[in-house]
Amino acid sequence: MPCQESIYRFAQVMGEIGPQLADSAGIPGNGTNGYSAPFVKYSYGNGQVVHYKLIGGDHGLRVSGNNAYASEANQLMADFLLPQ
Repeated sequence: MPCQESIYRFAQVMGEIGPQLADSAGIPGNGTNGYSAPFVKYSYGNGQVVHYKLIGGDHGLRVSGNNAYASEANQLMADFLLPQ
């Protein structure tokens, strides 16, 4: 199942009653909103369920064989799981 569908199903279990967000509904990173391009953020339940999509990325967080975004991806996950 695609990741965006999987995340939506988690959101439903946590009370989401709205429809699954369209691919175009994601918020692209711009460097000033806490993450850079090529990340896109999808969020449900006031931020209780969040999905960051790395455009062109694989499961090893590489884009075109380059792992330049891996550290940022790890930091996004840490910030979500371990908020200050």
